[in-house]
Amino acid sequence: MALLTFRNHDAATEFFLTFNGAPYSTLEPETVCRIVWVSKVEWAQDGLPPPGHTELPICPVCLERMDESVDGVLTILCNHAFHADCLEQWGDSTCPVCRCVQSPETAEASECERCGTTAPSPDSLWICLICGHVGCGRYQGGHAASHYRETGHCYALQLGSHRVWDYKGDNFVHRLLQNKADGKLVASEAPLAESEEAQEKVDSVQLEFTYLLTSQLEEQRMYFEEKMAKLESQLSVETKHLREEIMDKSEENKQLRTKLTTLSKEKQALEKKLLQQSTKLTATLNELNEERQLGKALRNNQQQWQAKITKLEESLNELKITKDKEIADLKEQVCNEILERNYL
Repeated sequence: MALLTFRNHDAATEFFLTFNGAPYSTLEPETVCRIVWVSKVEWAQDGLPPPGHTELPICPVCLERMDESVDGVLTILCNHAFHADCLEQWGDSTCPVCRCVQSPETAEASECERCGTTAPSPDSLWICLICGHVGCGRYQGGHAASHYRETGHCYALQLGSHRVWDYKGDNFVHRLLQNKADGKLVASEAPLAESEEAQEKVDSVQLEFTYLLTSQLEEQRMYFEEKMAKLESQLSVETKHLREEIMDKSEENKQLRTKLTTLSKEKQALEKKLLQQSTKLTATLNELNEERQLGKALRNNQQQWQAKITKLEESLNELKITKDKEIADLKEQVCNEILERNYL
């Protein structure tokens, strides 16, 4: 599933008309593209699924959701579910996920998990009723008894006769056999008793051991149920703690987002002020450069005018000296003329 957004309604309509119902590949013409219109999209902040909603499982073949109300869903022997159409396209009888063969196969010979040797007969192997451990009997390697001494699991089932042995009581608990015709459990045939009283004693002993096995299995069931309840309680507490942490982190994230928004606005305002100050600084620097150039020009003009004034002063001094000399000469001439007139 993919969510697509378009720039305008015309582009979305064209895409819908072009690809809705079109096959993805020519090799699988039945697998077509399905397009639906989305009215709105809601974004969840906590990351938890809505209460009461269950996510549909995914088909391992086509990776699409399996809705039983829309598509046919099949569950095979290995407990894997598929679309009916996807499973029909599978070539053999194996599971597409785990490759489990759906057709019955010949059962493999059982063997001891400890020594790995195959017993000559099924009666020589014992399986633990608590954990499923398979071990050989006391006449082979004695690993079934070793398993009891290590784990304390006191009940073991004989694979050949389906009899249950109690290691703690060192005797058989009951002698129930499985009927090959219908698979039901029936009482095994005891050897012929010499009298009805002996038969009644055997029946009472079998009944007593049956009750003992039932009580012991009930204790084991209660023990494991209590253990499962403790684990569920622990998981519930951890889940609650994790949800509280998620809520705290979400609140902290919300505060940080608010703070980030405020800081972004302040940053934009400061950048605007900085731009204005930079513009003013550029204008001031331009004016300063103009003033410096004007001052330099004025200084150059001042030097030129100072040189002209110096030249003019020198010329004026020379002219003054010349004039003074001429005036002195004229005065001397005037005095001479006056003296000459007086003599005359």
